[in-house]
Amino acid sequence: MFTQSVRQSRGRSAKITLMDPNELIAHSPELLKGGAAVAGALKLTDLAKAMLGPATAEFAERFRDQVRLYRFGRQLECLKKAERMAQDAGFTPKAVPIKILFPLLEGASLEENEDLHTMWAALLANAASPARNDLVRPGFIAILRQMAPDEGSLLSVIADLTDGHSSLLRSFKATSKPVLDRAIAAHNHIQMERLRATVRQEREEEGATESRLQTCVQLLANAGLVEIGDDIITLSSLGRTFLESCRPPKPVT
Repeated sequence: MFTQSVRQSRGRSAKITLMDPNELIAHSPELLKGGAAVAGALKLTDLAKAMLGPATAEFAERFRDQVRLYRFGRQLECLKKAERMAQDAGFTPKAVPIKILFPLLEGASLEENEDLHTMWAALLANAASPARNDLVRPGFIAILRQMAPDEGSLLSVIADLTDGHSSLLRSFKATSKPVLDRAIAAHNHIQMERLRATVRQEREEEGATESRLQTCVQLLANAGLVEIGDDIITLSSLGRTFLESCRPPKPVT
């Protein structure tokens, strides 16, 4: 653990406490340069510039400051979450390779959804775990960065349903194949209804829900995370590894 002084937009300093696995975030402020690039994309019309007058430059700089502070704040929150996960799992974090660390913090800084942000933190915690860091692949960062909140929720439900389907096949004792087929068909129908309920929005028409479900499933399949069968959607081997990497590390035994 260490304490670092951070200079805020009006020259004030604030002290923050961070996790320090071999100076894990020694170079993280460099990631904030991306905020200036976003701010540089802000184009003011001639009319707006005329209204702002001499204050145009100050207005643009304030916008850049807000972007930097927002992204840095999300990075710090990600680190705090990862630190708590490491403490709960009972391990001492090790340094995360730069190839994973920088893109990971970059992705976390842009994530507004809290559930997905927690997945970023879990990815960081696992990458810093001496026992589980081999689970985290650089490609997982790209997958998580492109994931929408409803896709993340759907992937978790598909994982649960896949386990339930496997359990049914192992435990169900059918007197004949037709009986088994009917049981599987009924089980698959219940699964699909649960998936629809996961993505359904309040007061939404059935057609819109079905369309979004199909879109989410197809995107997850394109990423290799799920497999689409005739009447069932299951988690792939890659999907299971990805999801395990994006969940808090299990306690060390």
